[in-house]
Amino acid sequence: MSRRHFLRSGILSLLLLSLLVACGGETELTINWTVENEIDVVGYNLLRSDAPDGEFVQVNEAIIPPLADPFIGGEHEFVDRVGIRRGETYYYLLETIDRVGNASQEGPFPIEAR
Repeated sequence: MSRRHFLRSGILSLLLLSLLVACGGETELTINWTVENEIDVVGYNLLRSDAPDGEFVQVNEAIIPPLADPFIGGEHEFVDRVGIRRGETYYYLLETIDRVGNASQEGPFPIEAR
């Protein structure tokens, strides 16, 4: 299985999103992101679209929880297995939800399923 990696960085809400990596497979895409800390973070959602300016739909069924210690950074991983077609490019938004319910988004990040 061939893999393609996409790297992107930027400030996301109150935490630092230092790396977003996606490894494309024929029927799934694995998305990883690393955070410096998760103070006041309740969790994350991943949203996907077929176009960078298209309609984005949440792909995780439940909120992706933060790591155990909000003061220590770490890596998250999510595997998107729904409707992935080889050779297609998908666009993802990473949404962070804070403890008062505010949502901030980073992206879109293009990922090609190979």
